[in-house]
Amino acid sequence: MTTDDEEIAAVARAAGADVPFLRPAQLARDETPSIDVIEHALEWLDEHEGYHPEYVLLIQPTEPFVRPEQIRETLELMSDRGADSAITVVEVPRKFHPYHVRIRDDEGWIEYADESAHYAHTRRQDDPPRWAMGNLYWFRSDAFRAKRQIEVGRRVCLEIDAVSAHSLDTPDDWLVAEALVAAGALSNSQTSKGGKGRS
Repeated sequence: MTTDDEEIAAVARAAGADVPFLRPAQLARDETPSIDVIEHALEWLDEHEGYHPEYVLLIQPTEPFVRPEQIRETLELMSDRGADSAITVVEVPRKFHPYHVRIRDDEGWIEYADESAHYAHTRRQDDPPRWAMGNLYWFRSDAFRAKRQIEVGRRVCLEIDAVSAHSLDTPDDWLVAEALVAAGALSNSQTSKGGKGRS
């Protein structure tokens, strides 16, 4: 685990996590790219522990509902397929489907981003499935180093439920998360969509 906060590090260690260093302040800003943080962690492990992990798992703190089995299943899928990286995904709802989203110009007028695709797919069942990021990334460290990319090379994905993919990016997201916990939705949700792996 990588953090710049000693209190967070202490909580993580108490929970059994390995926190071998504190992240430098310049890598702990809101605008810091994840790639820079990962590079720093890999370089630190190389320099101080002589450790070169074959795989790297990235779970961001905005993804609180990741399940252990999703971590395992995604890694297994990646390994079984000989992939360079893997992510969990959720199917994009129709109202967010790229064929039906709108753009707005500087004068406030809107139109479909792809009008021909929208009118060619007027029924829900005609929309080809599209997937959005779920809640975690796995990747081979050598592939990451070569390209400086997280979703790198040959990629696969594991489809998961929308509850465990819930992300905390806005105050409203926090309210939804609290409601999900209070309703017991985490214990009732499926961890994956039938274990479906996709290339």
